[in-house]
Amino acid sequence: MSQDISQVVAGTTAEQAPKKKAKDLPKRFKNPCAVLVGDGNEVFAAGPKLGQHKIKSSLVWHGYDTVPCWLGVELRFPVSPEAHLANEESGFGVRHFWDTEDLGFVRPCKYVEIIVKFPRGHTDLDVKPVDDLLPSFPGLKSLQLLEYKLSDGAQATVQGFGIPFADPTDPDMEAILNDNAAIVDNIGLLDFFRQQSFRIVLDGSVKDTKSWMTETRLPPPFRYPYQTGDAWDEGRYSEIVDEHKSKDPFVKQTYFENDATHIAAVSHACVQDVLWLDEAVNTIQTIKSSVYFVAEDSNATYPRAIVKLPQDFRKTYETAWRRLAKEATFKLDLYTAWDDATPCEEWDCQIMAYPKGIDDLQQHPEESDLVLQLRRPLPDPKKPRPAFQLKTFGTRSQTTDLDRKVFGARMFLPDAKPTKLHLGNSDEELADPMDLHRALMRGTGFIEWRTKQLADASKPSALPLRPLPSVNFLDTGDEAYTQAVVEESVFPEDQKRFRTYLSGCPANVALFTAPPGYGKTHVMAGATVGACKTFGKILASGPTNISVDNLASKTDLLATKIVDKANKDAATPHHYPMVLRGHKPADELQNFVYALEHPADPVADGARSRWKPPPKWHLELSVAFWLLAVLRSSAVRGLREHDSQALQDLQRDVDGRSELATLRALATGEITMKEYHAARHPPETVLKALLQQVVDCADVVCVTPAGACKTLTCDWYSNFKEFSAKAIVVDEAGNIDRADLYCVWGNTLLPCILGGDARQPEPAVMTDNDHDLAGNLLNRFAADGRVSPLEFLQASGLPCYRLTTQMRMANGMFDWVCDVMYKDLPLQYGRFSSVDHERFAAGRALEKYLVSKYPDIDPAPEGKLLPVFIDCRGSRVITDPLTKSKKCPDQITAALDFAADFATTTGVDPDRIRFVTPYSANIEVMRRLRTKSRYACLAKIPEPVTVDAYQGRESDIIILVHGNRHPRPGPGFMTSENRLNVAMTRAKSGLVCFGDIYACGGKIMPAEAAVEGDEGLLKVQGKGRERILTFFIEDAFGNMNQVKATMLRKLHLRMVEANRVATIHVGKEKTEQEKGDEEGEKKEGEKEDGKKKEGEKKKRKKKKKKDTEEKEESKEEAEEKKDPQSKAEEKANEAEKEAKIGNWADDVEEEEAKAKRRKDMGTWSAQIKANDAAEDKEKMEELEARKLELAAEGLTLADVAQPIVDKWKPKDTKSK
Repeated sequence: MSQDISQVVAGTTAEQAPKKKAKDLPKRFKNPCAVLVGDGNEVFAAGPKLGQHKIKSSLVWHGYDTVPCWLGVELRFPVSPEAHLANEESGFGVRHFWDTEDLGFVRPCKYVEIIVKFPRGHTDLDVKPVDDLLPSFPGLKSLQLLEYKLSDGAQATVQGFGIPFADPTDPDMEAILNDNAAIVDNIGLLDFFRQQSFRIVLDGSVKDTKSWMTETRLPPPFRYPYQTGDAWDEGRYSEIVDEHKSKDPFVKQTYFENDATHIAAVSHACVQDVLWLDEAVNTIQTIKSSVYFVAEDSNATYPRAIVKLPQDFRKTYETAWRRLAKEATFKLDLYTAWDDATPCEEWDCQIMAYPKGIDDLQQHPEESDLVLQLRRPLPDPKKPRPAFQLKTFGTRSQTTDLDRKVFGARMFLPDAKPTKLHLGNSDEELADPMDLHRALMRGTGFIEWRTKQLADASKPSALPLRPLPSVNFLDTGDEAYTQAVVEESVFPEDQKRFRTYLSGCPANVALFTAPPGYGKTHVMAGATVGACKTFGKILASGPTNISVDNLASKTDLLATKIVDKANKDAATPHHYPMVLRGHKPADELQNFVYALEHPADPVADGARSRWKPPPKWHLELSVAFWLLAVLRSSAVRGLREHDSQALQDLQRDVDGRSELATLRALATGEITMKEYHAARHPPETVLKALLQQVVDCADVVCVTPAGACKTLTCDWYSNFKEFSAKAIVVDEAGNIDRADLYCVWGNTLLPCILGGDARQPEPAVMTDNDHDLAGNLLNRFAADGRVSPLEFLQASGLPCYRLTTQMRMANGMFDWVCDVMYKDLPLQYGRFSSVDHERFAAGRALEKYLVSKYPDIDPAPEGKLLPVFIDCRGSRVITDPLTKSKKCPDQITAALDFAADFATTTGVDPDRIRFVTPYSANIEVMRRLRTKSRYACLAKIPEPVTVDAYQGRESDIIILVHGNRHPRPGPGFMTSENRLNVAMTRAKSGLVCFGDIYACGGKIMPAEAAVEGDEGLLKVQGKGRERILTFFIEDAFGNMNQVKATMLRKLHLRMVEANRVATIHVGKEKTEQEKGDEEGEKKEGEKEDGKKKEGEKKKRKKKKKKDTEEKEESKEEAEEKKDPQSKAEEKANEAEKEAKIGNWADDVEEEEAKAKRRKDMGTWSAQIKANDAAEDKEKMEELEARKLELAAEGLTLADVAQPIVDKWKPKDTKSK
């Protein structure tokens, strides 16, 4: 990157900007105005009170120093709800915008906004009264004219112009915005933009216009303090980030004024998210700690180890440790001496959460110790095992993926090379689409691109605007095929608008969005099949392996249906497009060989191993799958008559190669693997080459963004992307970050289809509000990192196709979520959503069971099924003090008991039930408890999953275990509106939530008693006006965030108002482990409360200091008029007064503390007695329960007494 790119915007950086007093610099002024044009002072646009003009105008002074600041005119062109409805029905699509009045969410736009910004340093202002214009503005007593004159050659900057617009109800507005039609006096928008003088009329009552409405008071031009063209280099980026540390975050950018700010935000949002963690790991690696082992046998395969961490370790590395401790497994390097440079062995290990519950460890770990479960490697007689020292996190690196993402962002620099050389165009021919692509991703409109040919024209209105390129994704060349795509993709009532939308997508981009259950992936699959027939080979991707799996599976299934339908009357039959789900070459080769040897069970044992993450490779549609089909293996389906012609050609080629005879014989079962190895067989390099040929045959390759990029071990899919792919498809695009999209899409504006939902999980940001020890933010770009490309392009104004019919859920199941989260979308259930439909039998059985089991709840209204909340009173949430993981065994037990009784009572197949929870720690508890004999009836229920892992999937009945509690730890992960949305929408016909209905705090208020506008939210009583609680919540990545749980509170209220809440009592018995964990949780809570109070105290001091400074400043002028003697007397009096007030405040604070201690001591003795009695009772109950358990196993207390006694004997020091 050349140095000049980082200087695209001249001026001072945010760090260098002078600090101005808030009272001297308001952030924003916006005054309704009238805009005059022409010699006759015709009104071009006018705001309220200045006329009834259709185009509304305002003069805006935008002085925020964290985003681009500007002075100019804001024009707003109204868009009515009727226009949106007509555009949706016609197939044009719906335009959206950032709704700043609704927390910045993307909503259907209420108006089209165009901003004309006056050039900095080239604008002069003249203000004068113009009472002679009063007759044109009745109702105003006086007017003032502001004339902004631009220097010779200077032009205003225009934002938001050139984006396609439609309004069937107002064709005049269409002509103005699309065709530059004249507005008044033969003057159109382009003429207005090119003026050298802008005349603005304001109400005469507006004061200080000359001093405020000028650029001299604007902050320095905003730009990021980073160079944007540097290729990825960890050391260089570390220096850059360290050089510009700050306690202030960068706010979310809703558009980018230039390519430099665009690239800086996208690249640093990725870099700063993980770079600090890699540096922390490198530091932790240098810490060698003593370790001793605890095991019954010194040669045990799975010994436990206790690492003696330094006392200040947790405080120093607390932020990093919250992330690292969430890893399922990692490697440990073991050393025989402190000064050894290389480890003698490498062991697998896991962090043990809740170690106090393990008998062997009761007397071992201290609070700062780390307890590990180890897996000893296979014995090696050449390597005796000495005593070991420990080095943690031997080879972990967080930055292995940043090179790819930074490169993806840098592709949008003006001097970047084109990424799709296979298009056959020269660099000069590709420069134009690359320029348009950069404009698209800046989000500021297309005026520069669309007016290139008008640059030298004296009268722009006389020339047509340059049209945006438009692509037809359904130009298949066969009407029957196109119609089959349309019919198989959407319902009949949507087929016309679906076809219209995909037949003319501006800027080569199609956007699909809808809430959960509306069939986004199904529609995306249909569009993919149409695009494949139109353009040729397609590269498809998604943010996660699950999203890519789903898209590949549905595309293959829908392609078969479409081709079969199109072939019914076709003279020449069409072939099925070959859909390939790509995985790592090493996994493909390994599993291919395994399937050859085990055709009856071609998938290697996928049983979950505690030492390995779940496998990402799946046989269906993989490279191995298709090669097995080519070889006619019985492990997969054979090639069909209309399968890909390239595949059939490959099969003929393989059949004719003599050196592959043994491979073909093995695949068809003619010989065994033993005979294969004994005979002459092709080497591994030949197998890899065959697998590569399969990739070359594919029509649609589905891979993750990382898989699409070249690595040292794989270029299969990167070659396909660079040299074969003619269009791009990305599903779940609301969950992918922009750098990942750029890695897939490139920079030459290939046709692209994006689908997703901005209200479901957003791009993952690991580091949000965390600070270093100096208080500086670790990631200043967290807000930008959470903006997905789908959300960004929606908000830029590109027309978007909205799906409008709920297809997954039974009638009623989506009512509350739609009401709370999707108010702008009319609720409409599909033709197969009737609760009487056969696919909802399990939901009907659940409703009948619920009403019978909990007679206090109201049954669902006729023709509907509704969720139910089981309020678990007395449940405990246990937090591990070191790993911070949370579990709630009480709610899990209640959920398992419910499921077992439901399945037994109703006879519903347990396979239709799925347990979902926000916390992975709850998954482990659930797995362990399910092994009990009383839950044998639930054996067929699939493995429990977290909410995040279940996105894109569904089940008939979902049992959602919230695992929360009021007041501590509070509502937890479910405060994330995106995660809550996913959790509440996985069920087709039955959702049962287990948790604390008061987790959001306070008591439930009826709607009529709520403060106006709060919709009867859960509220907490306080002095004076009632307030809504806020919570400090740790998210899935360990970030501590302050939230209000608004959406969760609203959903709880819906359930209460519908009387769909049943209360049960749980958690009567507590084990010693749980007591210890609760004590640790209490300490952590007190610590958090202390931090919160300390923060509030600092805020109060800061505010007091600020108020004092302002008072002093306001007295300065009066002070200057006083004589020196009166000043001295007054100063002495003030000092004495402040001293008295300070002493009084200290006395009050001390008395309050003493009163609190007296109150605590007054109840302490009684509390001890009550605790002792409760403890004795619990011990007796525990003893009786233990007797019953032993009796069931044929044992007595005497049989287990000796191990208990042995536990208290002195430990054998030989095991250390």
